[in-house]
Amino acid sequence: MQNILNVISEKIDKDQKKLKRYKLVDKFISLSIAILNITAVVLAFIALVKILNIIKLENSSQWYQKTSLVLILCLAIMIIFGFILTIIIEIYKYNARTNEYKKYLTTIKDLYVKHSSGLISDEELNEFIDILWRSANQKRKIIVADVVKQQLKKGNK
Repeated sequence: MQNILNVISEKIDKDQKKLKRYKLVDKFISLSIAILNITAVVLAFIALVKILNIIKLENSSQWYQKTSLVLILCLAIMIIFGFILTIIIEIYKYNARTNEYKKYLTTIKDLYVKHSSGLISDEELNEFIDILWRSANQKRKIIVADVVKQQLKKGNK
């Protein structure tokens, strides 16, 4: 188990600076997008309420002949729909990432069991960990490594 921890620690040290920058840029961009999305949705709701008030004030069934009102109404509805769709996509991405981390963790646990039982040697273990590490992209490496480290330390007690 100590071999696995050492190999993972070495690989974390190599990519730590680059991954921290990626994380910072990712958080900044995510925050900016969230603020812009919330602003757009608030403006869409305000436009929707104003358009509905204009329609009520006219007391006419001919409001749909005014192209600008119809276009703004469609735009407001599409912005709100886009925001809801964005939330659904983020939930899906979070679940997909969680499943991927679980797969990595299961693979590491399997490697540990095989190494502990003597089915694979230290060289094969390092080879498998290198393959696993190369398959993870830059952004996921630090998270996967942290999860694996925590799980392996729990098993060491």
